[in-house]
Amino acid sequence: MKKITLITQFFPPDYAATGQLLDRLTIRLSSEKIRFRIICGLPFYAFKNNKLSRFEYNKNRLIIRTRLSTLFKKNFFGRLSNSILFIINSIHNLFFILSSSDLIVFTTEPPFAPFISLLTFFLKRTKYILIIYDSYPNILFENKLINKENIIIKLWLFLNKFVYLNSEKIIMLSSSMASKFVEDFPYTKNKISIISSWADVNQIKPLLKKENWFVKKHGIGDKFVVMYSGNQGRCHDLKTILDTALHLKHNKKIIFLFIGNGYQNKMIKEFKSYHDLKNIKLLDYQPYENLPFSLTAADLALVTISENSENLIAPSKLYGHLAAGTPIGVISPANSYLEDLVISNQIGISFLNGESIKLKEWIICLDKDKELQMNYSRNAREFIMKNFTEEIISKKYYDLINEIIED
Repeated sequence: MKKITLITQFFPPDYAATGQLLDRLTIRLSSEKIRFRIICGLPFYAFKNNKLSRFEYNKNRLIIRTRLSTLFKKNFFGRLSNSILFIINSIHNLFFILSSSDLIVFTTEPPFAPFISLLTFFLKRTKYILIIYDSYPNILFENKLINKENIIIKLWLFLNKFVYLNSEKIIMLSSSMASKFVEDFPYTKNKISIISSWADVNQIKPLLKKENWFVKKHGIGDKFVVMYSGNQGRCHDLKTILDTALHLKHNKKIIFLFIGNGYQNKMIKEFKSYHDLKNIKLLDYQPYENLPFSLTAADLALVTISENSENLIAPSKLYGHLAAGTPIGVISPANSYLEDLVISNQIGISFLNGESIKLKEWIICLDKDKELQMNYSRNAREFIMKNFTEEIISKKYYDLINEIIED
């Protein structure tokens, strides 16, 4: 039996989308031939729960959780401290508790987790792969959160070279992320594999509003629902959505539903309050089992990338909306991969950052054109069924992992 260790700070029952996807992936890939050991934190992404068992075993998966990653508050320094403690715990597990692994999978949750790979590689010669969800530290200096010339950033970039150089494979979520990555690190070209996120199309599927308890519970059955569901982080353009809501302030038919939380959540609440916007509704993260109902409450789903984050992230929220058969509105810089995806597959329209007037006009037109909604919906569902089901994506991961551990 081959032993694969996965390092990721967020994992179910936490609500982080990447953790949920990794949960499904490891369940599907675990077998008599492959056993997973998952090192993660206790729930803290959307809620805190320290009551779960530290060890959990099921279906050839040993899940090892640590309470250390929940000790501090959710402000910047608290999250940083929790992440550092998680890294320390991961090193302890890898070197003092777990026996040798045939392969270690590192994610960018937390962003500097891949640094552990240097220790495991040089001290134990363990093969490893990287899943790059977000390109760090580039996100930090591209969004002007820290100067690129900062000594910490320079050291981070320097260490990344060794992390990437010694990896077996580097998994990127989109072709645009991969292109930018190879531009920055040319020697990684032959290591890159593009494997996108996905959605469980058997769990999430189109559902009529009149049959949806979530719609009834929140009283939005008679509304045209424009939804933003997921992380409200710095890398997402929520300002354009809010400006659009302001333009539609007096349209009582259209409502903007924000589901989730994150850095910009406070800004959304302040904008809503300042402009007295009755057409904005906010809900917290929904449990995984509620997604088939929350996502299908939308008549239009918005997926965004901020001006400085193109080629650095690939929003996983897209795939749940595709599975729900929801028309997609993209807000992003020009020529983004999302723009090409929605237009070429006729599942929606793309707008540049700041084009709130154009977005407003399209929402009004889409609300009135039921046939266009149906066409987008059908195309979205067909597109994900052909390209991004759990079966299709897990097969890509299996082939890649099998190639490495059998080498």
